[in-house]
Amino acid sequence: MNPSRRRARIRSVNGGGKPLSCSRLAYRGTMAEAKLYCRRCRHFSPANSSACSNCGASDGLEPFRLEGKKSDGRFVRVWWPTLENTDDAKVAAYLGAGYALFIGSVSTILAISNITGLTHNWMGFGVLDCFVGVFYLVCAFFIFHMSRLAALLALVLYMGIKALLLNAGAATGGNVVSWILFGLFLVNGVRGTYTYHDFVAGSVETDNESEQGRVE
Repeated sequence: MNPSRRRARIRSVNGGGKPLSCSRLAYRGTMAEAKLYCRRCRHFSPANSSACSNCGASDGLEPFRLEGKKSDGRFVRVWWPTLENTDDAKVAAYLGAGYALFIGSVSTILAISNITGLTHNWMGFGVLDCFVGVFYLVCAFFIFHMSRLAALLALVLYMGIKALLLNAGAATGGNVVSWILFGLFLVNGVRGTYTYHDFVAGSVETDNESEQGRVE
């Protein structure tokens, strides 16, 4: 294909805007070519597939039309992404891990800075905040590895700290709104890790059933 025509085709796929990145273009291309949708593992397979290319199930395939699927708005994609497969679940989990990493890094750096005297009690961060920051960093590491417990602990700690601040009267209306919005990142961490393991368990169960069927 002529390079200029190829670039024009890429722009048309992206709604006339900037060309898509390679990863996003590959994802959309895969979605456009997929015709069958697996209800068991929620992956897509070519139209001529007799079984799911991911989990091997043959009784869970159904037609899928890309043009009938409405895309989420930007707000929904960022704050409450749709979880349709393991890749979506990982993206949601990474939102939680990323925010836990951010909180942990900021808290630890500011606390160490105050403790060592580099700054003079800036924003009131102290030894306890340093421990809290390290805890968030540990949680972030395990959430990146799809740990449901770490995601839950990070969310519980976040909610507990905000509840204490509310009880102490150290919050305004704007603060509460921002706490809720950024707290959704940690909620998505819980959603993503739990949904990921649900998909994996369903795929393993399907593999076991297929293996038993072949043995029988």
